[in-house]
Parts: sequence; structure tokens; C-alpha cells
Amino acid sequence: MSDTSEDAPRFVERGTKVMVWIAGSALILMSFVITAETLLRKFAGFSLGGVHEFSSYLFAVCSAWAFGWALMQGAHIRISVLREKCSPRARAALDVLAWAAFLLVFAAISYRGIALAWESYVTNARSPTPSRTQLYIPQALWALGLASTVVIALHLGLRSLRERSLRMFAPADEVEAELEHLK
Repeated sequence: MSDTSEDAPRFVERGTKVMVWIAGSALILMSFVITAETLLRKFAGFSLGGVHEFSSYLFAVCSAWAFGWALMQGAHIRISVLREKCSPRARAALDVLAWAAFLLVFAAISYRGIALAWESYVTNARSPTPSRTQLYIPQALWALGLASTVVIALHLGLRSLRERSLRMFAPADEVEAELEHLK
């Protein structure tokens, strides 16, 4: 295998890690802004204005930017009761089915998110608030997170084919991971 064949997977994994760190940092920063705004309203009698609107945009963007990382970590919620009662072969089939369904749903949502951001850009859509935010900006950032999740799902699919292993489709065993951490 050449070095260039390894560059793309590393880029995807590093990019995902950077996105989740940016998203987490933005949420922490926004929690301080919300706290300051609340205290200013309560004790100083004025508001920063627009905090609710921008925190809503930020939450949507940060959530979308974290979806891919959660997928790479096997942290998405699944109903495991049925899976655990199945044979290893049936579990593998359910894992592939879950991956395919996830990929299809996120591809459809991503497509619509990109189309929405583009339409907002073309029509110069603005929020009906005093800030008159150009809606394509938060929508494009949101769509970027959704599209990156699709890329990560494809990356995991290609990696499983290359490694001839379905282990990356299996959900993470959080209890086992915690017990391992405590040892």
C-alpha cells in the first residue's frame, strides 16, 4: 500500500477530530455567553441581544459536526437487545444494515441541507429577527457537518472492505470500555 492511499483516511479521521474539538469548544464558549447574558439581564437590566438566535444556530452546527465523530467511535444509539440475541453472522448482517440505513438517511438529509443552504444563498434569505442573519451561513456550516458525516460513513465502509472486517460497524461497548479504563 502506498503512502497516498493512507493519506485520505488519515485526513478524514483528523478532520473529524478537528471538527468535534471546534464544536465542543464553541459550545463551551456559548455556555459562558449565555450565562453572561442571563446575569446581565437579571442584574444590569439589559440584554446582549441575539444570543438565543445565535446559540440555536451554533447548537445545530455543533451537533452536525459531532455526528461523524460519534459514528467513528461507534457511539450512536442502537437497540442492542435483538442484536445481542443473534448469532455472530446475524449480528454482522444487522451491523451492515444499520450502517447502510445510516448512510442512506444521512445522504438524503445532507443533500437537502446543501440544497437549502444554496437556495438561501441564491435568494439572499435572512432571518426574521433584528440581526437579519444571512441564513446561508449557519445552514452551510450545518450542511458541512452533515456532508462530512456521509464522507465518514463511506470511509468506514471502504475501510471495512479493505480490512475485511465488520468490527467498525459494531456499536461500542461502553460498559466494557469503562471497565477497561478502570483497570
